[in-house]
Amino acid sequence: MKVHVVTGANRSLYTKALERMHQIRYRVFVEDLGWSDLKSADGLETDDFDNDDAVYLLACEDGECFGSVRLLPTWRRSMLKEIWPEFVSSDERAAGPDIWEWTRWCPGHISKRHELVRARKALFLAALEFAGSRSIKTYITFCETRYFGQLEEIGWRPRPLGLPRPTEGGAMAMGVIWDVKPELLQGTRQLFKIDEPVLIEAPIPASSGAVIHPRMLERLYALSSADDVMAVEDVLGRMAPPPAHGRRLETAVIQGRA
Repeated sequence: MKVHVVTGANRSLYTKALERMHQIRYRVFVEDLGWSDLKSADGLETDDFDNDDAVYLLACEDGECFGSVRLLPTWRRSMLKEIWPEFVSSDERAAGPDIWEWTRWCPGHISKRHELVRARKALFLAALEFAGSRSIKTYITFCETRYFGQLEEIGWRPRPLGLPRPTEGGAMAMGVIWDVKPELLQGTRQLFKIDEPVLIEAPIPASSGAVIHPRMLERLYALSSADDVMAVEDVLGRMAPPPAHGRRLETAVIQGRA
C-alpha cells in the first residue's frame, strides 16, 4: 500500500480518491463516533479546514483510497489555534513554519480490518517521510486521551500541550505535540517491518494537459531496476515538472531499497 500526497497543486488528479476519503470520514466520524454536528445529506464529512492549504495523505492501493490523514500548516490556520485554544496551556511553541497540525486521522473503517491495519502503518510512515520532505520538526494534534497511547506504543514520545479537559461530548481530550527526529522514521520502519518508502507525490499537471494517473505512479514506484526508474523519469520529465519540494523518483525508490 502506498500513500499519495495531495496538495492544492495536484488535487485535480485525485477527485475520486478525495470523494472516497470524505465518504470514509463520514462513516467513521459521523456514523460511528456520533459527531452529529457534521451530518450532511451527501454523506461526505467536510469542514472549514478542508481548504487549499490542507495537505492530505491518502493510503491507496490500485487507485482506491482506504484511509487518510489531513495535515495543516500552523502558520496559516490550525484547529488547535482557532477551535480549541484552551487546550494549549503549556509554554511549548505550537505554531511556526516547521510545525504542522495532524487532523482527521482516519486510517479506515473496522469493516475492512485488514486494509485498516495496513493503511494505519503506511500513514504513520508517510507522515514521517512527508516531514522529511518539508523540513517539519514537530507535529501537533488534538485528541481524546484514550487515543494518546497509539502514539506512545509506536515510540513517538508525545507530550501534552496542557491538562486534559472534557469536550462538549463529554470525552476527555488534550492538545498533543511530538518531535519528528531523524531516527524516528527508521525506528518506525523497523517496528512495522516495512523497508521501502511509502510516500508518492504526483507531479503537478503540465500546462499541455498531460496527466500521470495516480494508479500508474503506484506501479512505477514498485520498480526495482535503476535503469527502469531512470527511463521512467525521462518520460515524467517530458510530461510535467517535478512536484515542489518533492524528491526525484529515482532517489525515492533506490534509497528505499538500499
